[in-house]
Amino acid sequence: MTLTVAVGVIGGVLWLAGFDQVARWPFGVFALTIAGIQFAQMIGRLRQGQFGIDVLAIIAIMSTVAVGSA
Repeated sequence: MTLTVAVGVIGGVLWLAGFDQVARWPFGVFALTIAGIQFAQMIGRLRQGQFGIDVLAIIAIMSTVAVGSA
């Protein structure tokens, strides 16, 4: 959670300083990193026979970053 707050503060400071385009990078990199971690964990759960809505959540995160809404 500390890392999440730190990324939020960094992005917020960049945005407030007028660096709108640069402020998107910390959020995008963080979101893709978390999506990658979740993807790896999801694969492990799928191999154990546990199914859920994880795939949909990861696709939503990646799509949001891809269109620049992050």
